[in-house]
Amino acid sequence: MDLFPVAEITHDLFKKAKSKGIDEVEIFAAFHQGLSIEILDQKVEALKDIQESGIGIRIIKDKKLGFAFSSILDPDTLEETLELAIAGANNTAQDEFQALPSFKPDKNHGLDLFDPEIKQKSIQEKIQLALDAEKQAYAYSPKVKKTEQVSYGETEYEVFILNSHGIDVSYQGNSCGLGAMIIAIDGESMEMGFESDVVTKYRFLDAAEIGKTAARKAVTLLGAQKIKSSKLAIVLDREVGAELLEVISGLFSAESVQKGKSLLKGKLGKQIAAPAITIVDDGRKENLVGSSPYDGEGVPTQKTILVSNGNVNAYLYNTYTANKDKVKSTGNAARGSFAGLPGTDCHNVYFEAGKHSKEEIVSQVSDGVYITGVMGIHTINPISGDLSIGAEGFKIEKGKITFAIKGITIATNLIELLEAIEMVGSDLRFHGSVGSPTLLISEMSVGGD
Repeated sequence: MDLFPVAEITHDLFKKAKSKGIDEVEIFAAFHQGLSIEILDQKVEALKDIQESGIGIRIIKDKKLGFAFSSILDPDTLEETLELAIAGANNTAQDEFQALPSFKPDKNHGLDLFDPEIKQKSIQEKIQLALDAEKQAYAYSPKVKKTEQVSYGETEYEVFILNSHGIDVSYQGNSCGLGAMIIAIDGESMEMGFESDVVTKYRFLDAAEIGKTAARKAVTLLGAQKIKSSKLAIVLDREVGAELLEVISGLFSAESVQKGKSLLKGKLGKQIAAPAITIVDDGRKENLVGSSPYDGEGVPTQKTILVSNGNVNAYLYNTYTANKDKVKSTGNAARGSFAGLPGTDCHNVYFEAGKHSKEEIVSQVSDGVYITGVMGIHTINPISGDLSIGAEGFKIEKGKITFAIKGITIATNLIELLEAIEMVGSDLRFHGSVGSPTLLISEMSVGGD
């Protein structure tokens, strides 16, 4: 990928902004291209190639913010965009916390974010990868009757950030993924299984494993039963643990805390989880899709321990929220695209692995449920932490996984759930940029018949 044209355009625009006597200016340029392939019944259903590029201009003048963006990169349009940003700064209210970061990052960041093989592989080879996943799903069992969808996707990007305090950084990267949604039928029972993986190296994609795992998830749920309402031990599959953590991670945003939209407000240094729980956000972890050398403002990323032995250890900051709390940015400024101002988000967030295997955890449960799927987890109230979610999985009896169950409900509070975690598995796995091992919760109310 040739970064030079983007760099040249960005630097020219920066010089024009500086010539206008602006206090602070930031140029954020981004290029993105993606490919998606959808397969159904060994035929290509859809193939899309997406490309997008643009520049966002942030101006701060007398502590007043102006912002404008453009996806058209010719000089005249960009000059008009600059004038719009300046006009915004002239007509908004002052905010003492508005400022651009003044870090001078080391450009030798050492992160390997770009895999040439993703780009070198032909479209036909990528189609074949999806076809192989579907074949393996059908081969798993005659009960696999159809595929809802099998898809391959990839993204390639480059980012360039320049500001008036000396930040002048760029980086590029790519990733690819494969997903399979499989339907199994046995008599009147029909179940769906889904498996996916997103990786930073093409060679890490295992089409056979993804197809077989999706099929196994569907087949093993066939004939699922309901159980009576009771209090039971809960084992969360690591995929469910990751879904749970994805919701929890948003509570650490300093912006949400400052606005009173997080139940973690006022909880710094206080216990919110069992001592077995440590939660980490790491923007520099190798071979993960959430890694980058710099955040959306050009601040170096870092490893931040959010929860240490059950206690809240840190919040996540960009420059603006850090200024409000008079602390340093944690390098968690996040931008969805060039068209938006930086918010705050995690990079790669995960429950730190424990010492127990999944089998060891299950063996400790005399009467419980092993949860492999949940519905409605994103409806958790971020202020109260109250949750009521549907679930499916398997009954555990005398330390062994027995029959499939569905149609159950788990109702509790997020803090109560975290405090009740007794064992943490050693089998940490990332689903995209969120990772979890198997988790054992001592006891929860499970709604059934």
